[in-house]
Amino acid sequence: MFSMNIDEGTSDNNKKILTVLVSYYSPSLNKVVINHFVSLSLIVVKLSLIDSLLQRHNIPWTNVISILMDSCNVMRVSKSGLETRIRTKHAPYHIDIDGDVCIHNACKRFSKAFEQHLEELFTSIYNDFKWSTDLHQYLERLCNILGVKFTVPERYVPTRWLSVYDVVVDTLRLLDVYTIFCFPFLSLPDRQHFFHLCKGIYLSKEIGDKAVRAIKVIQDRLREKKMTEEGKQQKERITQKLFVNHSYTRLLLYFHASALALLKKFVLVFQKNETQIHKLYDEVVGLSKSFFSCFVKPEVLLQCKVTDVGVAAETSMLALVDIFIEPEATAILHKEKKIEVKKAFLSRARSASKCLQEKLPLKNRLLIHLSAIDPLVTGHTHQSEFPTNQYE
Repeated sequence: MFSMNIDEGTSDNNKKILTVLVSYYSPSLNKVVINHFVSLSLIVVKLSLIDSLLQRHNIPWTNVISILMDSCNVMRVSKSGLETRIRTKHAPYHIDIDGDVCIHNACKRFSKAFEQHLEELFTSIYNDFKWSTDLHQYLERLCNILGVKFTVPERYVPTRWLSVYDVVVDTLRLLDVYTIFCFPFLSLPDRQHFFHLCKGIYLSKEIGDKAVRAIKVIQDRLREKKMTEEGKQQKERITQKLFVNHSYTRLLLYFHASALALLKKFVLVFQKNETQIHKLYDEVVGLSKSFFSCFVKPEVLLQCKVTDVGVAAETSMLALVDIFIEPEATAILHKEKKIEVKKAFLSRARSASKCLQEKLPLKNRLLIHLSAIDPLVTGHTHQSEFPTNQYE
């Protein structure tokens, strides 16, 4: 009996390579071992390819107890994906539990509650730098002056929504540089109004007059740059979020960095060498409690199950001054003078929490029942309640 890990990649000479790893329990070593089974050059990943591979080695499909793949369409799409066809034709007993799909969908619903404010910013910044080498050079010079590590703006992948987390972390690191970079694209009245943001960056970075003059030279050159109508609209979208909605954008960046880190931590549970399936439900419950505890009153969390917590109800929420999101985000929220901005953010945060509660597998009966095989439950009444005939 063994598990397969199948992945498709591209070699140095641009050929598609399908690699198969196998993991199985070794009685002699008394542990699960992972070995390379085969790597094949191919054009399209087909079920017949995997089928013939097993036949060639006289391995029956019944020996394959699970298959691990990534979440791309070729592998995981619901109707024509390789995993779906394997489960339909050869291995109907395979359990469809996937951390990537589960968490990416949850992340997408979570972000939707904030009207994809950050995702639109990330897309605009990525497209702005995509083909322009001179903008790359100007951005790199500003990074060197401000003492920030330079990296090319990344793109989040819509089919793998948790990639937003990686872009959030990079954007936070480069946020001051983006602010200085986009400042010259503002109108003259707006430059006068928002100059305090640049001045605050100069003070926080402790740069001298010589560095400020070097930045001014770069900004003057950027201001003279000719742009298409589409480029102007793109710059306007970026400056709107970096300057007009400066506090709100920073608040969301820090909030997402904190919340999405919890989701990423859950995905890593599936990527361990020896994933312990009986602990998955405990992990998802722990993840939910960690997130909800930032907003919800402790007595509410203690009095009911995590699936029944009214995360969208104001009566369940902590007072505004007691809410903890993330140190920087909390500081921004407390400094914000407009109460309507605070209420709007908290309303969206509650909505995002509700989406997360609905999308995470907190009511997944299979995960709940599998938790009964935990050695800690041996001899407990909960173990006897496991309906063994339900999944035969």
